[in-house]
Amino acid sequence: MRDKYNTMAGAFLTYGYLAVADWPVKTCLIISTIVLFLITPFTLVLSIILKWSLLGKMKPGKYPLWGWFYFRYWLVRAVVRAAPVHYLDGTPFSIYITGSWAPYRQGCLYRLARPGFF
Repeated sequence: MRDKYNTMAGAFLTYGYLAVADWPVKTCLIISTIVLFLITPFTLVLSIILKWSLLGKMKPGKYPLWGWFYFRYWLVRAVVRAAPVHYLDGTPFSIYITGSWAPYRQGCLYRLARPGFF
């Protein structure tokens, strides 16, 4: 449940920073709302880019626990878990699905509440 509020943290921190810097309240609210709507697609795209640039197509094998591959896997997994995919749950939004980890089948609806695997 805590993952639903990851995207709101950016808007909340933006509002707090601008309010402390003595910006008008109306301007703070407008800018933090813009940040909220920009952070969502940004983290979705960032998770896809990092997955393919750092891991590529993962192959089965034995990898050392504290090696370079494990660090890249951990980093990509953390970004994918922070991406607000719960907004896409139950929709036929295939760009994120095919771009990140799963083959897309025509007419299928995927449950994206917790994609912890690639």
